[in-house]
Amino acid sequence: MQTRSTTPLLSFVLRYAAIPMFALVLSACSSLGLRNESAPAPAGKPAQAESAPAKSATSERPCRAMKSKDGSFEGCIYGNPPANAKFSKLVIGMSQYQVEKLLGHPQDLKYITNWRKAIIPFYQGTDARRLVWLYEGQGSVSFDTRGAYSDGGMVVEINYEPKIEL
Repeated sequence: MQTRSTTPLLSFVLRYAAIPMFALVLSACSSLGLRNESAPAPAGKPAQAESAPAKSATSERPCRAMKSKDGSFEGCIYGNPPANAKFSKLVIGMSQYQVEKLLGHPQDLKYITNWRKAIIPFYQGTDARRLVWLYEGQGSVSFDTRGAYSDGGMVVEINYEPKIEL
């Protein structure tokens, strides 16, 4: 009597499905963007300037870089709020409690997740998630949430835009 060393399913996988799965894995690895960044640009296209100014994802206005109150990090301010506006009293590095006390409860909010960092196991950095408070007719305030289990964050971006609608 002859014994089989493999089951029928394993035999099928080894014969017919192994090559397409291997090709799928290779194509997935090539689409992750793992390229050599130091390679020269193609001859027909000029290389992009490395010192291009940073722009917000929601606006084309330039960022005014400002230090936090304690000087430990830097944030961006977009737009120029008038001197009598509540947004002019906002400072990079304020807590959520201070902003809510100054501007009131936001009309809307959204969470933004940087999945490149959020999926790293045991990542302890503070830039994986952001909370954005939206104020109709005034603009938005972005908070660094300081990790997944924090109770609040600090202001890292102020966007004064009086034409904002919710």
